Amino acid sequence: PMHTHTHVWDRKRPLYVAGSCGPYGAYTADGGEYRGNYGVSDETLANFHRPRISALLQTNCVDVLLFETIPDPQEAKVILSLLREFPDARGHVWLSFSCRSGEQINNGANYRECVTDLLKADVERYITGVGVNCTPPHHAHTLMCGTSTTDSLADHLHTHTGRTVCDGLSDTHTHT
Repeated sequence: PMHTHTHVWDRKRPLYVAGSCGPYGAYTADGGEYRGNYGVSDETLANFHRPRISALLQTNCVDVLLFETIPDPQEAKVILSLLREFPDARGHVWLSFSCRSGEQINNGANYRECVTDLLKADVERYITGVGVNCTPPHHAHTLMCGTSTTDSLADHLHTHTGRTVCDGLSDTHTHT
């Protein structure tokens, strides 16, 4: 079961420990997390994510599974489908997309449509947070405004700051 940890400096505020699950594209080490469109099967994506989910849940030390830098709706849908194998994760999942503009995730799909479709498919209510990361900061406001479809869904945002960012459109790197 998942737990809520209390921050040692301020016991009035809960501290949540997120177990990070990066995208398949980071594993390929070819910049795929900034492009999506991996050209692999759903089974390949499931086989990539399954042992990572299992390992994090077996630690009994994480409150949230955070799937970060997801560049492609295919990967998000596979993750959601795979989570059904892990009922203890229900209500403890955040999904964070990497976006190349104020409207599109890195593979070119519409961010709001991806979020809406994913939440409609999540009838078991695994997902409790949705947001963006590894996204240029100037796109953050546009992406985050109006994406939640329920008051109980947490929005989260962590953009690039002070790091090198890969541009999914041109395959160039810039410093933000």
